[in-house]
Amino acid sequence: MNLFPPESRFRQSCSFETDPEGDVVLLIPPPTGWFARLTRGTKVHRLQLDRLGSAVFTACGGVPQTGEEGVRWDELWAVLEREFPGEPNLERRTELFLRHLASKGWIRVLIPQ
Repeated sequence: MNLFPPESRFRQSCSFETDPEGDVVLLIPPPTGWFARLTRGTKVHRLQLDRLGSAVFTACGGVPQTGEEGVRWDELWAVLEREFPGEPNLERRTELFLRHLASKGWIRVLIPQ
């Protein structure tokens, strides 16, 4: 299953903070449309990620030593395999979670031309 080309890079594009247990809490900005503000409010929404989601989102922060933007799929995968050995369906779950993050605009998927 390859939802993303192997040369894809992933970069965070959402504000976040880390809770005391080390898990990521995404800070979702309030909606901009008047009807959405009316129905969902004008407060920043906090979305708590679990351990796997936190590892994926944190890994999308990139590797600061390289001058490149974002983290490559193989770099992301190496981190997850090391942190979650023997986790069932890890690749599928990771790819689907990355797709969800990208669809919401919380990460950017950079595909070289």
